[in-house]
Amino acid sequence: MKRLLALIPLALIGATTSPPVNVPITIVAPGCSIPISITLSPSFVSAPDSDTSGTLLSTASVTMSDGTPYAGTISSSNALFTTSGMQIRLARDLTPADDGTVSPVITPQPALCISFNPPNPSVAASAPGGTVVTAIGTAWSDGSTFSGTLAFGSPHSDDGGVFAISGSNLIINPSGPGLSGDAGIQQNVTITATQ
Repeated sequence: MKRLLALIPLALIGATTSPPVNVPITIVAPGCSIPISITLSPSFVSAPDSDTSGTLLSTASVTMSDGTPYAGTISSSNALFTTSGMQIRLARDLTPADDGTVSPVITPQPALCISFNPPNPSVAASAPGGTVVTAIGTAWSDGSTFSGTLAFGSPHSDDGGVFAISGSNLIINPSGPGLSGDAGIQQNVTITATQ
């Protein structure tokens, strides 16, 4: 299961201001950092026929586009190898039949990305329940389709029931307390994307 958290501070437009003055809202969300390279150490291994299942062959290091540490896993394209964390190991004992050069493809798992449109929403304190605050976009860095779920999570959750998720939109909860008492006060929401 891959989970991504997004913290969204929301500011409200004062209900008594005429005309309404927009208050800029900054959405704090993890960037879409993607794996850009993978390095194996050692990059070439000569294994004797006597090597057994579980023998450590190499360790992978993944470089991310924004320089953050890679927190995912890796996989191998060849059933002769297995992965454990960032280590590549033999999946079975070697035999003379395995002699020759084998070049598996070692792949880091894709990153789950979350975005918001508009990225810095503002909303009037008098906005009715059901008003869309922002559209939530989710995508995998390798282009595959996100088919998971969006939900609220820690630490801010749905701000005491003020907000809800409807499809792929953050909305003012139609059954919630509304925003009229929060004019001019920054609101915070945490959204999780899980697949």
